[in-house]
Amino acid sequence: YGIEGLDADQRAKLPAMVEAFESLKGLTDVKKVVALIREHKLPREAVPTEHLTLPAVWEALLPHMGMTALVRNLATMTRVGLIVPLGTHVSTICARLTDAAQLAKARVHPIQMLSALKTYQQGHGERGKSTWTAVQPIVDALDAGFYAAFAAVEPTNQATLIALDAVQLLGGNGY
Repeated sequence: YGIEGLDADQRAKLPAMVEAFESLKGLTDVKKVVALIREHKLPREAVPTEHLTLPAVWEALLPHMGMTALVRNLATMTRVGLIVPLGTHVSTICARLTDAAQLAKARVHPIQMLSALKTYQQGHGERGKSTWTAVQPIVDALDAGFYAAFAAVEPTNQATLIALDAVQLLGGNGY
């Protein structure tokens, strides 16, 4: 895998983003990493794991981050120090999280927002050992975004059966 085996003509035909992705491998200079991310609008998945602990890298990713990626990575951005109380990015992130049009365009479901709200608010995930201190404006924006996401839900106008296994809910002890 990689582009090392390609000749110069084949490499010239590749999109600049692919060359930038390949250039990130092995880079240790954070300024160069950030510059490549910004210039080529690279997604988080293109960034080597060792750089994802740096606030500067997340700051470079933020302007072109998709809505679902934003929702999914709020805890990480808080944990690494990009999202802090009264921080410069909080108002921008809150505006995006509450924008019904952006939520609809990204097809973010209200349950996804509710799940993100509850997880972010508790300061730790259900799996793993990562913890963070929730930033209240982000919590409030996720709550507002939950309600805003309902604008894109299309009702089926059909009856729906919801069945619960009460024995499982009660821990297997019966009623």
